[in-house]
Amino acid sequence: MSPLCHLLQQERNPSSEVASHWDHAAGAAQTVPWHAFRRDVAGLCERIASGPDGAWVLLTEDAYAFAVGLFALWHAGRSAISPPNRQPSSLRALHTRSAGVLSDRSDWF
Repeated sequence: MSPLCHLLQQERNPSSEVASHWDHAAGAAQTVPWHAFRRDVAGLCERIASGPDGAWVLLTEDAYAFAVGLFALWHAGRSAISPPNRQPSSLRALHTRSAGVLSDRSDWF
């Protein structure tokens, strides 16, 4: 079995579907091909790698955004903190103790 870090390096059909998510702008579900997932993870990984070391809070409503965030954090050598709830006091406490925040809802932080 190969390590998880090799998953994004494996050869596969670039147009093969790996996920789907709700596109709010289009008002419909959109499929995500392998090449787009790799691109999204790589782009976010670059941003994370240029940021501070340490654990990052990862909290999203969208499962695809969560997957991209988690893989990007791992690929950048960072850890993910998944909050136990969305209570403002919990999120403030985690935010002050984390290296950064990945969220698709800025109003939570």
